[in-house]
Amino acid sequence: MMRKSSHRRTKEEGRLIASERIGILFGLADREAISGDLERAGRHVAAARRLAMKFNVRIPKQYRGKYCRHCYCYLLPGKNSRFRLSAAEKRVEVYCFTCHKKAYHPYVAEVRAKRRLKACAKAG
Repeated sequence: MMRKSSHRRTKEEGRLIASERIGILFGLADREAISGDLERAGRHVAAARRLAMKFNVRIPKQYRGKYCRHCYCYLLPGKNSRFRLSAAEKRVEVYCFTCHKKAYHPYVAEVRAKRRLKACAKAG
């Protein structure tokens, strides 16, 4: 008696597909938020987070700042969030109107890159 050969995905294949789907879900969230449906955009973010947790995949850096880290809703500046630059602390302050909490994202790397660029311009 012969066994049926079943095609099972390896962990790496699953992770690759999950990261592709995360990108797709954030694209859909973008589109929904711009059209005005912030609740559906939030559902797409929640689905992307669940997918990332299930397959143990990190959400890419480009998407991490697009949702609230406290209530996980999609952030659209001016509609449900406020973004402020704090030059003294070298960070971006994000205030979510949904949960009324602040999140901070540093931008030290950008400041260092700008300093290096100035130093190169003076030297050269």
